This record gives sequence, structure tokens and C-alpha cells, in this order.
Amino acid sequence: QGRCGNPADLTMMRDHNAEFKGDIQLAMIECAFSADPEGCTINNLHASLGLSDECGMCWVAEGQCTLANCVFQCLDPSSAACVECSHEKCFPGAVACTGIPMWRFPP
Repeated sequence: QGRCGNPADLTMMRDHNAEFKGDIQLAMIECAFSADPEGCTINNLHASLGLSDECGMCWVAEGQCTLANCVFQCLDPSSAACVECSHEKCFPGAVACTGIPMWRFPP
């Protein structure tokens, strides 16, 4: 099942699929200068969406992977180059962590 395979997280991700990617990006931006950016982002996702901390860790790791490996491609986060880089370099780890197949990931 992975860290996001529980009914509450699955329901939340289904109900917020269209805006989920943007919610994660916004939470990461808001917490970028926090003393604990990872913890801040996880708390933000829990408070705003009800996402479990366990599941939130997977999405924060995916976001951090994208920042570390795709920074230039993702100057425009909605670009095809950003999506391709993130899919190639970061989504396999996110699938393993979340337990959710890539075809169910937010657009």
C-alpha cells in the first residue's frame, strides 16, 4: 500500500487531484525559508488538505527531488520539460513511497 494507501489519503488525493500538484508546490514555496522546510511543508499539507504526515513525506521528497534534479527544466513548473524530468528522475521514488501507480498521480 505504501505510505498513501490508506482510505483518508486516497480519498483526499482523488477529491483534490486537479489542484494537488499546485498545493504541494505552494506549500513548499511557503516553507522554503523555514528553519525546517520539510517539516513545515508536511504540516502545511496536513493542515490545508488533511494529508497524513506519512503520505506528505513522500510528496515532499518528490518535490525536493524535482528541485534537486530538474531545477532548470522547472523554471516553468507546468512546462513539458519539467514534467518529463520529474517523471523520469523522481516519480519512480514517489511511486515506491506512496504505493500509488504513476497513472494516478496528479496532472
